[in-house]
Amino acid sequence: MKLNRIAAVLFLLYPFMGKGLFAQGTQEILYIGTFSERGSEGIYVISFDRRSNELEKIQSLTQKDSPSYLEFHPNGSFLYAANRQGIKRSSDEGSVSGYKIDQKSGKLKPIHTKASGGISPCHLSVDPFGEFLYISHYASSHVSMFPIKKNGRLRKQSFSMQLQGSSIHPQRQSSAHTHSVIPDPSGRFVYISDLGTDKILQFEMDRKNKGLKLSTAVSTAVLPGSGPRHFQLHPHAPLAFSVEELNSTLAVYEIDSRSGRLNFLDREAMLVSEEASALENTAADLAISPDGRFVYASNRGLDNIVIYAVDASKKQIQYVGQIKSAGEHPRGIAMDSLGEFLFVTNRDSDNLVIFKRDLDTGLLSPTTMEVQVPAAVVIKQMVLYP
Repeated sequence: MKLNRIAAVLFLLYPFMGKGLFAQGTQEILYIGTFSERGSEGIYVISFDRRSNELEKIQSLTQKDSPSYLEFHPNGSFLYAANRQGIKRSSDEGSVSGYKIDQKSGKLKPIHTKASGGISPCHLSVDPFGEFLYISHYASSHVSMFPIKKNGRLRKQSFSMQLQGSSIHPQRQSSAHTHSVIPDPSGRFVYISDLGTDKILQFEMDRKNKGLKLSTAVSTAVLPGSGPRHFQLHPHAPLAFSVEELNSTLAVYEIDSRSGRLNFLDREAMLVSEEASALENTAADLAISPDGRFVYASNRGLDNIVIYAVDASKKQIQYVGQIKSAGEHPRGIAMDSLGEFLFVTNRDSDNLVIFKRDLDTGLLSPTTMEVQVPAAVVIKQMVLYP
């Protein structure tokens, strides 16, 4: 596929990339999901010009309230949104919406909306082959799966399970709370982070029956009270990173190449300043540089981005530095496709901020690039080639 070949070339050329790599006519589009507060208009579509450092809003739309998590189909033609509002406004169940991406303008055209299969959908992901959509539900702890048609529409829900359990935090862990489902690049395994039970669950995919093989469940227990939230895989080493919300830590795991099982390696604090101990803080999101040499994680409360260097050969991470998020409550962060910038959505200050990234040191520095977006909580970047 043309897009896959382009992605592979970009990865190989990453160390040499800069503003001159993209061909004339290439467009970069940012998609920002929000909570429906303070006048938010749903999903914001913003053009990003790295040559002129300009941001321009080109569209805003929504099918349901609070499209608070977004993800692309791997073919780059569709965007999916997890909405807190259900098909009926009176329903507790959330919904999921699909959008067709115009390949010239980046604008979105609604395809349809379905019930999501649980209460308060907070995260979604797409199978690497584009065959299934996975949805996590924080309030009801359901994990649901939907087969995807070639036209981007979702078929009838094919799988659902509700996780059970609890852990030691009296307010946040009285029940299970699934916070993310991440498939591995091979499409064989998925990893489910359950904040409520302090577990990362691994399942094998059952493509024939369009679900997960429950008999293959492997549970990786994390430090009690830590609350695993978001999970990402290293781009080329058998490593994974887990942001732990409740104790503000970043955990590192080694992945067994055959079984997919996680082996705990390290846990590093995200609160590394003297003022941190005096603040109520929860960790939120993480992003990895395209070359895999640095990982970034966000703190809400301290309102900063913490930077770690990754030594894949030694299977270790080391604190490098931190920078204020230029706003309040940085719920979502994302890495620029070329690794030149880090995008940050600050929910409580209603802004998207872009930081310049030093490719050698991994350190971040402020830029003038900022745009106001009410209750911004997640950002995704798409590159449209001429």
